[in-house]
Amino acid sequence: MHADVVFNGGAVRTGAVRASVHDALAVVGGRISAPGAAVPAARGPLTGVVDRPVVRCSRRSATAVSIR
Repeated sequence: MHADVVFNGGAVRTGAVRASVHDALAVVGGRISAPGAAVPAARGPLTGVVDRPVVRCSRRSATAVSIR
């Protein structure tokens, strides 16, 4: 399944204990589907791309994705 949107070139903080900061993030259905190096494989022909955001995701809600 391809990502709905990909965020590139920013500091992506997933809230995970290990490797919590990535430079890219893929989102499918409002949920993080691929952080970091796995993002290029998640892109498809209809995937939206946002460059240079800062994304923060709450540990309590994996569906909470905001762009600053």
